[in-house]
Amino acid sequence: MTSNAVGVAETTHLIDEIVATSPNRLAVEDTEGSVSYGELSARADRVARRLIRLGVRSGDLVGLCLERSTSLIVAALGIFRAGAAYVAIDPAYPDERLRWILSDSAPVATVTDRGTMDRLGSIAQTIVLEAGGRLNPEIPDGTGEELPPPPSVEDLAYVVYTSGSTGRPKGAMIDHAGLLNLAEWHRRAFDLGPGDRCTQIVSPGFDAAVLEIWPALAA
Repeated sequence: MTSNAVGVAETTHLIDEIVATSPNRLAVEDTEGSVSYGELSARADRVARRLIRLGVRSGDLVGLCLERSTSLIVAALGIFRAGAAYVAIDPAYPDERLRWILSDSAPVATVTDRGTMDRLGSIAQTIVLEAGGRLNPEIPDGTGEELPPPPSVEDLAYVVYTSGSTGRPKGAMIDHAGLLNLAEWHRRAFDLGPGDRCTQIVSPGFDAAVLEIWPALAA
């Protein structure tokens, strides 16, 4: 595929095409079980609508503080579908670093799990995911509400914090064009296609994690 550098963010558009044509194909598998593309899409939409109910709008930042899991993938896609960008945070970070990143990035909301929720303090509104990226069904998620248009390649995709030359974390902002180019190169270089499997080993708070997630999902 050749990037046209305009229009919708093709990385997410390719995922949408797989959802439409092969909803039963395996998308993600972890120790809790496997999730098809159709299930992944439905759960991501619920996360997106819950975020919108919390006031998240296109262009906003949303904290993403989850272990490597199906929940991480559901939440990241849900944040994109809400029109927002995610701030990648590894829950293995010390509490002080977790809260500093949230304070510095000032996300409108944060998606996390029950084990991490209390460690984040009250810096941002919190959405808690259960195993498999499921939401508490007792809380309304706005099912049926229209989601915003897909992000464009010019829109911000994610923020990842690096140590920086001073040793103080600095947020690097990556747009969807950069994510698209990275995903396309990775797919070509490793000849990824349907049926291939990729591991998710890198810390969710490290930039290389996107290489393990988006190219595989888009293939």
